[in-house]
Amino acid sequence: MVVAAGAEEAAIHADRLDELRADVDRGLGDGPEQAAAIVRDLWRSLEEFNLNPSLAFEALFVRCAREFPVPVTS
Repeated sequence: MVVAAGAEEAAIHADRLDELRADVDRGLGDGPEQAAAIVRDLWRSLEEFNLNPSLAFEALFVRCAREFPVPVTS
C-alpha cells in the first residue's frame, strides 16, 4: 500500500521494491486498502470481544481472498 501511495521510503521490505512495484502495476484497485481495513476490524474485535483466534483468522483469510479475486485463465 505504501508503494502504491508513492511512499516507497516507508516500505518495510525495501529490498523487494521491484516486486512491490510489480504488484502495484497489476492494478489491484481498492483490494489492498479493503484488506487492511478488514485486518484492522479483526484486530479491534479480538481486543474487544472474546473471539476464538483460529476461527477469526480463518474468516479473515476468506474475507481478504474476496478482495483479491484470482483471474480465470483458459
